[in-house]
Amino acid sequence: MTRYVLLILAPLLLGGCVGTEFLARAITDATYLHVRAGEYVRGVHDLREFIREECQASLVREVEALKRAGDESALRKMLAESYPPLVTVGMFKSSEGILSKAPGCE
Repeated sequence: MTRYVLLILAPLLLGGCVGTEFLARAITDATYLHVRAGEYVRGVHDLREFIREECQASLVREVEALKRAGDESALRKMLAESYPPLVTVGMFKSSEGILSKAPGCE
């Protein structure tokens, strides 16, 4: 840890004003990158939430249409296909594949 602090302080001690300007620019750039990374993560989260909401709304519309049509067997078949699978040990073993899918619409 001390090494990293010395690496940051070395330009200040050796370079005077030039080192200070360099360090100030580096801190500004790091802050900018941190803020942009946070915005990106929030954007991805919002997109996934939007996809989840749209998929749920689509499913509700489809259920309502099947109810209005009075097709009980088609409704049961569609609900059985849309029902989430049970959590098993196999899911944990293949978690890489599960985590790479967008939540909501599979």
